[in-house]
Amino acid sequence: MFGQRRKFDMSELTIETFILGPDEANCYLVSSGSDAVVFDVGVEPDRLIARIEELGLTLRGIYVTHFHLDHIGGVQQVHEHFGAPVFASPEDEFLKELSMEAGGIREFVEYVAFRIHPSAQGGRPCSARS
Repeated sequence: MFGQRRKFDMSELTIETFILGPDEANCYLVSSGSDAVVFDVGVEPDRLIARIEELGLTLRGIYVTHFHLDHIGGVQQVHEHFGAPVFASPEDEFLKELSMEAGGIREFVEYVAFRIHPSAQGGRPCSARS
């Protein structure tokens, strides 16, 4: 699926919102047919995982808009469960070195142990169309 363009009818696109974690961050499950991607998987993603399995979807990618804990807290768990690649900007890597007080995630680096997919490397913005 990656690196290929695929046309589909937008009426086939389904978007579900999950409010995850104590910060109540929005996570999005976007699907078309049996293919799906997720955006900003916050902490406590068990309901999201259950829904993907319930629908029999193939998770094709995990997209991260930025490296704040409420947007990445469940990425590792979902990545390990489904094996889907993670797409994020490597420009957020510096947040691993900053404390939460300074706007970083140093205290929670275990949540960002995932590897960013090579197509997102080099600081280029990544796109669902790529």
